[in-house]
Amino acid sequence: MKLTVNGKGLTLHFLTVVGSTLHNLNGLNSDRDVKGVFTWDQDVVNGLATPAEQLDNKNMRKEDRAELMAQLNEKFNTEFDEDLDLFEGRKFFKNSMKSDPNMLDMLFANTVPDMVLFCSDKFAKVLEKRDLFVNLELAKKRFLGMSFNTLKLGSKQNAGKNKFKDLAKSLQSLFSFMNMVESGEFSPRLKESQRQEVLAVKNNTFFKEHMDLANLVKTMRDGLEEDCEALELPTQQGDNFEELNELLLTLS
Repeated sequence: MKLTVNGKGLTLHFLTVVGSTLHNLNGLNSDRDVKGVFTWDQDVVNGLATPAEQLDNKNMRKEDRAELMAQLNEKFNTEFDEDLDLFEGRKFFKNSMKSDPNMLDMLFANTVPDMVLFCSDKFAKVLEKRDLFVNLELAKKRFLGMSFNTLKLGSKQNAGKNKFKDLAKSLQSLFSFMNMVESGEFSPRLKESQRQEVLAVKNNTFFKEHMDLANLVKTMRDGLEEDCEALELPTQQGDNFEELNELLLTLS
């Protein structure tokens, strides 16, 4: 799918719903987060200016953002909000090779019905080989790190409006990693009992004050982290760099 941004051509390869909707943790007022993958046209790559690795509402001029959104709205006959983020192919591959939780969500989004909005034939071949990106040793660091950081964010005395969401994300990250090790594959969605536990924190159905809930989540998380540390990780496959590099080049 061809698009332009400020006169620069790009090809959109993939677009999918992520975030709470993908995880089945969304509420009535939840935003619909959408992420995608693109590559710049060759003349843009070969130019003197370094092309952007990410197109989102933080690093684009307002007029460029409006131009991009207008094209997407027309092509998909829908209104995309500000929670739309596109990754250039090389950045997407590099982050995915680190087993980044957000990238794994994108790679496995098509395991959940109606989440993928667009997928080119070329990117379908990437999804067919998505297991090449999964490294459980790296995933352990990423998921446990995300769990630690979101707990820290949600536990601040002056935490913002997303404090309960951050606390819930701390537990969700650990559950996701545990499930990945136990089942041998990644799934964006939790088991139902885990989902209910995460929702109870996110919606504070415990009816606790913020810091009391934060302390409760820390206790819950500490136990889950011990369980994660005790997991015996399967033997990792060899280096997949060359195969993934060839796969990236097919998107050009």
